[in-house]
Amino acid sequence: MSTLLATRTYAIPVQTVASGSITSSFVAAGAAMPAPIRILKIFNTTNADIYISYDGVTENDVLPAGVHMVLDITANKVTEDGNFLAQGTVIYIEYVSAAPTSGNVYISAYYSSNKVE
Repeated sequence: MSTLLATRTYAIPVQTVASGSITSSFVAAGAAMPAPIRILKIFNTTNADIYISYDGVTENDVLPAGVHMVLDITANKVTEDGNFLAQGTVIYIEYVSAAPTSGNVYISAYYSSNKVE
């Protein structure tokens, strides 16, 4: 098999939210996802628990202070079928009960394409 035709994995630029920008209302944690996402990683290096939202309204997940999560949504699929985090999705965050005073939240994600980029 030629590697010229192989599906490749690409990373989005890391999106960072400083602790001072995290409020009690959801704030966008970067740009919309540029493609259907296979792997999503969120690192909460702040000293506060945060909520994660995929629509800016609903509390979909919680990430305790100093913890990270990896969503391996479709990493092991070879074809383009399967379950993905939708292109255009924006990740939102807010603190749970107390504002963080240090650290950042980092978001990284990976998508696949058989186009040479």
